[in-house]
Amino acid sequence: PRSFWFMMLITVSSKLEVELWIKMKIMDLVLKTVGELATKNPLTVSPNQIMTDVSQIMESSSFHHFPVVENDGNCVGVISKSDLYQLQDCFTKSKTGKYQENNQLLFRSLLASDVMTSHVVFLDKNRSVLDAITIFLENKVHSVIILNEGQLCGIITPYDILLSIKNWANEPEAVYLP
Repeated sequence: PRSFWFMMLITVSSKLEVELWIKMKIMDLVLKTVGELATKNPLTVSPNQIMTDVSQIMESSSFHHFPVVENDGNCVGVISKSDLYQLQDCFTKSKTGKYQENNQLLFRSLLASDVMTSHVVFLDKNRSVLDAITIFLENKVHSVIILNEGQLCGIITPYDILLSIKNWANEPEAVYLP
C-alpha cells in the first residue's frame, strides 16, 4: 500500500536506506506477474488477413505488436509496425513518387502470415516480470504473448515494463531525499 511506502520514505535517513528502498521497489516490480503488466486482450489479426487490412488496423492503433491468431484461438505469430515499415516503398518516408500506389500493390499481394514473425515466445500469466525481462534480453524479442490456460490473454513488451517504472517514479512517495 502507498501509505506504507510513504511512511518508509519519511523514516529514511541515510543514502544507504534510500538505495535499499529503491531496490525493494524494483524487486516489487520484477516479482509482479506478467499478467499484471501486460496489455490485456490485445488487438489481433488473422494469418489470412490481407496486409492492406492489417496496415489499416496498425495505423489506427497506438499498439506496436499484434498477435496473429487462427480461428481456433491458436497464436501462430506476431506482426509489428516495424515489419510493416520494412515492407513499405523506399519513398514512403519522403512522400515522393508513387509510394502510396506501390505500397497498396504490395500489401494487396501479401497476407499477415507472409509477414509475421513465426518465432513466438509465450509465458503463462502467472510468471514474473523478471522472467519476461530475461526472455527479452536472451532472445532479442520485443514482445511476449501471455497465456491463461493455453489461451491468449495478453501481450507484454519492454514498453509496458518501462511504463510501469515511469508510473512508479511519478507516485507521490517516490521522492528522493538529499
